[in-house]
Amino acid sequence: MTKKRILNADELKRLVKSVDSDWEVGLYLLKYILKNVARINAFLKEHDLNKKFFYPIANIFALVNIPEKDRKELQKHKDLSLKSMCIKQSITLMGIKTNKELQRIFKIDKKQIDSLLERNQIISELSFPKRYNDKTILKMKLKKVFFMFEEKQFGQKKQINIILDLFDKAKFSDINSMTKGAFNKIRVTYQEPAIKEYRIKNAK
Repeated sequence: MTKKRILNADELKRLVKSVDSDWEVGLYLLKYILKNVARINAFLKEHDLNKKFFYPIANIFALVNIPEKDRKELQKHKDLSLKSMCIKQSITLMGIKTNKELQRIFKIDKKQIDSLLERNQIISELSFPKRYNDKTILKMKLKKVFFMFEEKQFGQKKQINIILDLFDKAKFSDINSMTKGAFNKIRVTYQEPAIKEYRIKNAK
């Protein structure tokens, strides 16, 4: 029997970052992923997806296998972290904006500072939802997967069938069986909005 190798701090940081930009969210999802590496790799092999798909697909497996309340809490945490980050960044930017010497040394464009401050102001003033939808974080992670599918020039049917198979294998409560209704639900709720955004971004 082989001993499990313990990850060092740098390896853990790299893995968590591969899962999510937020440390706590990434660490939470990574616990599931590390226990299910073989299952995720088998799914990738079955659908002929390369290793670049590992973490994006692994995130979906993790999110559909955790309780609904945990998905809501993860999204709430991400919103709070984003607001906190914007407030801290704005304090730093204001300091730079009033320091002409720093602007000169680092060749900082004052217009860029103003643009970031304006963006951060908008984000920090956003009100939190009264109720969190547990599908919000799932939708965001699926968007990345659909972007990757589009870059690989997968057709719509292939894209949806891969996610439908993932949901089916994970016994995701939102999709009970491989039915036409489930296919359309994924198409309308997840795939089409993601591809619309992808095409708008790439049209610029």
